[in-house]
Amino acid sequence: LYSGPVWWVSASVSTDGDGTSTTPFLYIKSAIEAAAEDDTVKLVAGTYEGLKNRGLDTDKNLVFISESGAESTALDAGDHDRHFYINDGQDSTFQVIGLTLKNGKEANDNGGSVYIQNSSPIFKNCIFEENESGVSGGAVHIYEGSPEFRNCTFRDNLSSNQGGAIQITGNYNSEVAFRPVFNNCAFTSNSITITGDFGQASGAAVNFGGSGSAEFNDCQFKYNSITSSGSGYGGAININGNYNNDGQVENPVLLNRCLFIGNSVSGQNNTYGGALKINSSTHIINCLI
Repeated sequence: LYSGPVWWVSASVSTDGDGTSTTPFLYIKSAIEAAAEDDTVKLVAGTYEGLKNRGLDTDKNLVFISESGAESTALDAGDHDRHFYINDGQDSTFQVIGLTLKNGKEANDNGGSVYIQNSSPIFKNCIFEENESGVSGGAVHIYEGSPEFRNCTFRDNLSSNQGGAIQITGNYNSEVAFRPVFNNCAFTSNSITITGDFGQASGAAVNFGGSGSAEFNDCQFKYNSITSSGSGYGGAININGNYNNDGQVENPVLLNRCLFIGNSVSGQNNTYGGALKINSSTHIINCLI
């Protein structure tokens, strides 16, 4: 009986196998069920669709990795669910590598593709594309977590309120020192569109708030946009903090060697910051805005 530690999945087989490279699983959820802590789920090139390949939720630290890279390996949620729930205290040994996560949708919840709470996973070489939240975080919602994103692309994601691609938040009274990190990531053509009266849109690419911090190194923000029937804040990033949080002054948001091109805000009422709206301690170093 095969026992891992690498569990293979292929979208092109007709039935679930045993997870070996020669008889792979058909469904990602089958691999998750079979895997033990710290095992690897390896995906053959293809598009993974359907109920058993979305809404992935496990309390194990696992590595999800493609065999051939994000351009040829996609999880397509078909606008029915998000891709991953990561909310059981997973650490940096939970990793997602070389996958495209597209068409995730949460009409009435945060995080169209990924929901992260009190966890610190790593995403590497991933593409987040055309995901949508009816609330905030079109691609990813982070609540008091410290994930890391390396060499990831966020494009054409959409939310209805805050964080067209990324929403970072936490309890303003929390003592959790969360700090998501984004290294060499590209944010392109993410958006927020509000049509109702007196709406407020914040952060077409990234919206930050809460008691923690965030870090962006060597990132590019291009052509992200807010279109609002009410107000709009931050065509690329809105940085909002707690006036009473002394820790935020000591642990500022960091924008390091970042590029901002063609970001915009259009609104009927108050609009601030075509690229950046900053209302909290922030260090901006060697950026082109």
